[in-house]
Amino acid sequence: MDLFSTSNSNLLPFDGEAQYVGRILSTADIARYMTRLEEAIPWKHDQVTMFGKTHITQRKVAWYGDEAYRYTYSQRR
Repeated sequence: MDLFSTSNSNLLPFDGEAQYVGRILSTADIARYMTRLEEAIPWKHDQVTMFGKTHITQRKVAWYGDEAYRYTYSQRR
């Protein structure tokens, strides 16, 4: 299956729906947006608990949402 063909078919025919519409931003726009996101968002390293030990992951995350809704991942909020 060619995920990035120009056809407009559903990439998740059994588990949902996802349509690939092609490139929508130029390389310069992508770089500008990424720089802005990296500067404006307070990113932090995530933590995961496995087998009773807590580890700091290499990826950085930022969570946003309504306070009325809680999300827990690896016993973290």
